[in-house]
Amino acid sequence: VWTGEMNTVVFGVDTSRGQLEETYQTGSLLQLFGFPDETEINPDIDKWAIYLNDTITAGAFSVTPGIRFDDNDITDSFVSPSLGVTYKIRKDSIIRASAARGFTIPPLSFLSGSETSNPSLDPEEVWSFQAGAESTAAKYVWLKANVFYHELDKAIVRESTGIENQGKVKRKGFELEAETLPVYNFSLLAGISYVDIVPFNELGANENYSYVIGLRYDDKRSFRAELFGRYNYWDLPDFWGAKYDNFIWDLNLNKKITRIEKIVPEIFFTVHNLFGSSYYTNIESKNPERWAEAGVRISF
Repeated sequence: VWTGEMNTVVFGVDTSRGQLEETYQTGSLLQLFGFPDETEINPDIDKWAIYLNDTITAGAFSVTPGIRFDDNDITDSFVSPSLGVTYKIRKDSIIRASAARGFTIPPLSFLSGSETSNPSLDPEEVWSFQAGAESTAAKYVWLKANVFYHELDKAIVRESTGIENQGKVKRKGFELEAETLPVYNFSLLAGISYVDIVPFNELGANENYSYVIGLRYDDKRSFRAELFGRYNYWDLPDFWGAKYDNFIWDLNLNKKITRIEKIVPEIFFTVHNLFGSSYYTNIESKNPERWAEAGVRISF
């Protein structure tokens, strides 16, 4: 990171390696047609990327151009330009807009292993456009609104003949968020998002929406507690056996312990799906019930 009088430049490199170990088991009916009873695959992927962003500030305006180059050993390389603009219309309110190009690499399990996999799949490509506003002008409440339009090309879909890249998918929608200012260290928050999908996807869904509600306690010194509930509607047909008619609640507890010079350790404890509710898109892939994690985070 380099900071100048009007510029903040960020340069970075990412690299990663992943390997998938997967076993496909075939039922007796498909074995009659020559399918093996069991197939094991071990595909892997090496990825690296380089990126550069510059935030240029002039008065009430802030402009952030950026570019990123991604490369991997299973699909073609990809260049992702982006541009973001913000304008502070008053001390407590800003408006923003952005445009960016991006991609999604096919999952390794889609590229090899099963009889329906397709090693020739291309990455999905997307152009994303967003605009919104954020304000604390309303007394005691922070508000944020955002509208978006995504145009996806080479969409990956499942067909009876296998997995293929097919056509374009357009997704447009909005997001609304609100959070109260703290009262006795407590604050409330809520949000809603809606997505319209054209054409509907291979599962038959043509809209998604979600709600989030939460309660936060933060003493601004050493202890923070959060209770969040979320609900997702995926618009899936009954024959998939999906179940998502519950709010899913998570509880987060965080406690900072003795600071050691500039090192700040923090103990955390999280309970996911507090009430053991169901939220899954396919009866064969049910979600975990209640589960917890705990540990220590260190900031320096």
